Amino acid sequence: MGKEVTALLALARKAVENQMVLSALDEARYVLSYEFPSQEAMDEYLKSHPKADKGKHWVKEQEKKPAEKEPAKEVPAEKKPSGGGKFSIPQHPKWKVQAEGDLSNIGNWKVQILLGNSMPDDKKKGEMDDVGYVAINTKTNEIIPIARSDEHQTGYELLYHLSHKGMIDGDPEDYITLFHGNNYYPEHHNPEKYLQAVKKWLDYGGENTSIHEYPISKYMTDMEEYVSLKGKLPKQSDTPSKPAEEVLDLIEDVSKGIESGNEGALKKADELIKKMRKFWSGAYSDGDAFDKASEKAKKAIEDKDVKALAEPFQMIVSNVQKSAQDDRGKQFYGYGDESEKRLKALAGKKTKSEKPAEEKPRGLKQHAKDSVDKFEQAAKSLKKISEGVPSEKDEEAFVDSAASLVKHLEGTDLGKGPMKEMLQSANRAIAGYDAKSLGEILFSFKGVKNFMHMYLRELKERKHSDDDYFGNVDDALEEFEKLGQI
Repeated sequence: MGKEVTALLALARKAVENQMVLSALDEARYVLSYEFPSQEAMDEYLKSHPKADKGKHWVKEQEKKPAEKEPAKEVPAEKKPSGGGKFSIPQHPKWKVQAEGDLSNIGNWKVQILLGNSMPDDKKKGEMDDVGYVAINTKTNEIIPIARSDEHQTGYELLYHLSHKGMIDGDPEDYITLFHGNNYYPEHHNPEKYLQAVKKWLDYGGENTSIHEYPISKYMTDMEEYVSLKGKLPKQSDTPSKPAEEVLDLIEDVSKGIESGNEGALKKADELIKKMRKFWSGAYSDGDAFDKASEKAKKAIEDKDVKALAEPFQMIVSNVQKSAQDDRGKQFYGYGDESEKRLKALAGKKTKSEKPAEEKPRGLKQHAKDSVDKFEQAAKSLKKISEGVPSEKDEEAFVDSAASLVKHLEGTDLGKGPMKEMLQSANRAIAGYDAKSLGEILFSFKGVKNFMHMYLRELKERKHSDDDYFGNVDDALEEFEKLGQI
């Protein structure tokens, strides 16, 4: 027992001695210089030892780690001023753009294909292609010409790609894409942003082309009137739109020139045909008849034969009269009777020399057949997943077949125009593999298939026997009615 007590006393004595040493070392810090491992350690010491001389202590210098470098982005080498300095186009070594002059020269612009998301078989990535859409930045003076082969989703897929690569400034949503042809104002766009883009398009030399807000508004006009109305188009109008007034004025000028034998009628007739083609969806009702009359009129214009212009001109007037009486034409010529009154005196009677209308060949054109085939594949896949409990494999098969259909339709005039918004919704459903939503977008009462069916019925009601896309209208209607039975 005595040994244990002796050992404990020795340990206690040693502890006291050690504590005294530590205290002595601690006190020495008041007068000696001391290096602390960190700023926090020195601050803590000075806080607990207020008598210490702060000037005698310091923090050990830390080794600085090199800053991590952000992954390099491909930034544009420069922004090339164009259009008389009004706008700029990004220039990059990996993306060639040939765009001389302003937007009035867009027909001669070429852009390198990057994605090829709307590319025909005769094109390859990296090749130069014509320009269709142009993206207008509503916050800066930057524009992005878009190759026809890259215009999937009206060019927005390309914009997001360029933004991700750091090749353009700003958010892709700052841009509005406009086409040098028919522009169907999309309901989801910010109206003020869209108006700013249209103003810039015109300021940059762009063609004063058409804008149609259908079905938001039953009023078809041009960009100039759209700007003058500050983007607030009437739901519908009794009077003609601005470009419709211009068509009617030209018709009256040509009529007076033919009556007096004035060769000025030839120039006015050429202007009339070009104006009507620009607003084809409302300016005339029968596309086949207009093409035939235009060819005859062009021959008379080339031959400088005012007398020969009379017959095709009357065919054009008759076509305009029919258009002014149907719903699509009224969106252009007005829902009142002003246009009808102006045209009534000009419409001539059919002559005995006129040949009966040629019977159109039966059958569908190849691209229309492709549409029907793709619709059929998607419909069968949808029917399979609708019966019982669908497997993941069945849903994937439907989404894949639907994706093929949507991409095909996006390359058509309908897909670029009135069906554009529906196809954009379909693409979002495809991206999320949402088979249920995709089925509704494509095959419901308000879906894509039914829209095309109604479009064909409208063509038939307007006495169109043949269509540039579908071919024979009756045969196309029959095929779409068969799809409804799957």
